[in-house]
Amino acid sequence: MSKSIGYDLILDKQEGITRRGFFGVSGEFLKMVGSGLVGYTIGGVLDGTGVGNQLKAKTNKIIERFNDPLDGVSRNEIFESLFLPHGNFHIATATEKIQPGHEVHVGDDQYVKKKIYTHSNEALVIKALRAEMGAAAQVIESDWYDVTSGLNADLSFVALGGPITNWITRQVIGSPDILDTAVNFSTDILDANGNKYSYQIPLEYTIKKVSSEDDVSTIRDGKVMKHFRYEIFDRNSNLVARPEYKNGKVETDYLLVTRVVVPGHLGEIISFAGLHGPSIRSIKNLMTSLERADLLFLKNKISKHNTDPMCFQTIIRAYDMKDEIVPKVDKEATTTPRQIAIHKSKASEFHFRQLEYKLRRL
Repeated sequence: MSKSIGYDLILDKQEGITRRGFFGVSGEFLKMVGSGLVGYTIGGVLDGTGVGNQLKAKTNKIIERFNDPLDGVSRNEIFESLFLPHGNFHIATATEKIQPGHEVHVGDDQYVKKKIYTHSNEALVIKALRAEMGAAAQVIESDWYDVTSGLNADLSFVALGGPITNWITRQVIGSPDILDTAVNFSTDILDANGNKYSYQIPLEYTIKKVSSEDDVSTIRDGKVMKHFRYEIFDRNSNLVARPEYKNGKVETDYLLVTRVVVPGHLGEIISFAGLHGPSIRSIKNLMTSLERADLLFLKNKISKHNTDPMCFQTIIRAYDMKDEIVPKVDKEATTTPRQIAIHKSKASEFHFRQLEYKLRRL
């Protein structure tokens, strides 16, 4: 089961410096700091050279470790605290135009069908999530729920798919066919006493369709899939992320992650909205291979005085594409990204925005 990592818990789990060794400091610490100082000194002498840059990078990692408020917390725990809801949740998968599709076992929830079908991209991620979360993750069709009409503690979702194929994603970040980029997600919530509130959160990023023809492609299950061009914009209509293409084929793709949290854990939505199929596949890379330092950067955006998960948006770049078969998921070759990174602006700043919500009693 997913859990939210609060800083009170983190303080108990730190495994940094042991109270042994010279003046109560461990030998490991002294050796690492010593190697760091030497590395930084030599790096300064060799400044501008490849060797010097490598030494400085290693030294910075050593320094970061001993300034790390999450030292002792595993990479997977940091991932879960950022990208999975608190407690049980439903996986809302894309189900539009699925034929024949990939069969997905949905679990034992009496309110959902025993079998549904989805794309191989979503099926890959569902398999990984269920392996990680077990029975805590039920699979549903995204068009079963109107999340704008209300959320509660029993209705938390992980939505897989862009705003075309996933209805919950579209309710959160808006339609890609509407030109307005100033999108607000709104819903009603009920607290434990039955009081009703209006909840609204202005989003920083959204996805828009920018072509009138499906002139770019990926490979899925051995077939060429044609796509319209989609891009990510900010609230002021500035272009933030544009995929790269080579001979009409997607070479670099982007995933827009949006986390909406109602205070007091009264419902959460985490939307993984891909511009094209490969970025949906990159969710598995996000689960397993995004650098711990990058996850730590995102986690450190949370105030140390607030243990509730925050609302945010971030953009993941998926690249190094290869048409390959993932065992036990793919029937034939599918375009799959082998590397991911948090998308950066031209000023080398991570595209990450904490979102502020507005709560009004009705």
